[in-house]
Amino acid sequence: EFKEQVMDYFTGEYLAGRTPNPCVICNRRIKWKAMMEKGKELGAELMATGHYARILQLENGRYTLKMSATAAKDQTYALYNLTQNQLSHTLMPVGDYEKEEIRKIAQELNLPIANKPDSQDICFVPDNDYAAVIRREAGDRVPGPGKFVTVDGKVIGEHKGIIHYTVGQRKGLNLSMGHPVFVK
Repeated sequence: EFKEQVMDYFTGEYLAGRTPNPCVICNRRIKWKAMMEKGKELGAELMATGHYARILQLENGRYTLKMSATAAKDQTYALYNLTQNQLSHTLMPVGDYEKEEIRKIAQELNLPIANKPDSQDICFVPDNDYAAVIRREAGDRVPGPGKFVTVDGKVIGEHKGIIHYTVGQRKGLNLSMGHPVFVK
């Protein structure tokens, strides 16, 4: 299920020249689904996560996400498509704290995670080599090298293949234009 819902989506988006966010898909379709099913089995009505975000219930009864107290670590971008049912059964207690406060609490409780480095990796791409994952998953469907072309059709360089770039990227293009250029 994870491969079909998350990894295949990730690979397909890169092959289509789009920038995927597999964590958004995983949170809604895999993680929350599994946690809520297990919670129901155990008789739990709510589950708590360590995400830096907050959940509010509005006057009309609907639930919404609110940025965490620590904007630099806010994770609402990865949770934005959780369903109303998922939000209504979720607590996010660390969202009210700054990251440093959470680390201090963890140290006081002697929790091993207190000094764990922050992770921004995709769980199935731990070495940050997206292209290797895409090549492994897509095989001969992976397009090869090509040309960097301006919007008016001028060829300005060569690239390693679209699986190495995302929309909006400007670093690592190896183009000296005298001004910033971005993948479109």
